[in-house]
Amino acid sequence: MADLDKENGLFTPEEVGIYTNPEFNKDQILVIKSGFLHNLTIEQVKIYAKPEFSAGQMGEIEKGLIHGLSAEQVKIYADPEIKRSQMQDIRTAMECGRTIDEMKYCINKDFNTSQISIICKGFEKGLSKEQVSIYAKPYFDAEQMEVIHEGFIKGFTMEQIKTFAKKKYDIGSMKQISRLYENDYPDFLKDMMLRKKFTGAQMTYIIDGYEKGISESTLKIYANPSIPSWNMRILNIISDYGVSEECIRLCANTKFTLTQMAMLCDIITGNPDFNFEQIKIIANPLLSDDQMEIIEDGFRCGLSIEQIKTFAKPEMAIYTMNTYKDCYIAGIKDVNLYVNIMEMCSNRSEEYKKELIRAAAKGFSLIKIKLLAEKNLSTEQLRFIIDSTQTNIPQKEKNNKKETREER
Repeated sequence: MADLDKENGLFTPEEVGIYTNPEFNKDQILVIKSGFLHNLTIEQVKIYAKPEFSAGQMGEIEKGLIHGLSAEQVKIYADPEIKRSQMQDIRTAMECGRTIDEMKYCINKDFNTSQISIICKGFEKGLSKEQVSIYAKPYFDAEQMEVIHEGFIKGFTMEQIKTFAKKKYDIGSMKQISRLYENDYPDFLKDMMLRKKFTGAQMTYIIDGYEKGISESTLKIYANPSIPSWNMRILNIISDYGVSEECIRLCANTKFTLTQMAMLCDIITGNPDFNFEQIKIIANPLLSDDQMEIIEDGFRCGLSIEQIKTFAKPEMAIYTMNTYKDCYIAGIKDVNLYVNIMEMCSNRSEEYKKELIRAAAKGFSLIKIKLLAEKNLSTEQLRFIIDSTQTNIPQKEKNNKKETREER
């Protein structure tokens, strides 16, 4: 800024009359004086010598004039509604060669520096006014503008651009729809993405599923906006594992939480021998992930579907489910008997408990088991007694043995 201390004789009465307006503050007066000292005409200074402009706004208009912009050019941004930073962006762009017609697309008080920069970049890259106008809208943030801009640069048609250059799409959705055109995916995938209101994350996992080779019919099962994106990611993993579509339909239940889906994924991928009926029992959104794991363990230990169904109940406590499972695994049909044994042996070793459970599995009555439990036997003694006692022999077999003895 020129030396403003030498005022005497530097300003004409007309110039003095402009900056001595009582509505101007000290900073505004300094900018007006600076314009005169930089040889701006009264007509030029009058463009910004208005009380409604802040000193900063005045400075941007002054700089434009000093740097050689015409009155017509600076008037594009000489608006009190436009922020100083926006004025600076517009001024700089015009000083770099952008035209008045091009800069009209930047004139909006709601634009920020990044948005104005992308609008200008469109013209720099040779985009037409019609193309730039598609994204030169305040409701698109800079990232969204960039996606649309890049779409034009990559050669997308106006029709393609308009499918995702919409206010309703977030940045993630725009990127994924752009990805559809960039990779020339099949029409069914494009229709699926555009007809349903997916989030960007959901679109990502559906397209990822297609790229992994998951079939159209399988993708359509879980291409549902009601299914959370992380569940879709897990469904991709399950589908890629090669399970049946029947099984995918079970897992694509919108009521499953992320932890339940993660458990289902571990169970299905970790137990390739499980059949559909087994998965159907486990894939119940009313079961917690812990309950699902207990049922899985039961199947892995060889329990039948009928046995599993007796404790695969959402309302059943974890402890009770485990009791049923352990009872069946031990070969005991009577759960109450198993519970009694566990209570009787609460202070005994695990090996001792296992021997009494084995006795029950061989057919020992509760009375006999109580007698054994009350005696101060070692585990080895208990094992010997159980092994030496023949029980649980079918009645028909007993009769056959009795007849054989009589014949002898």
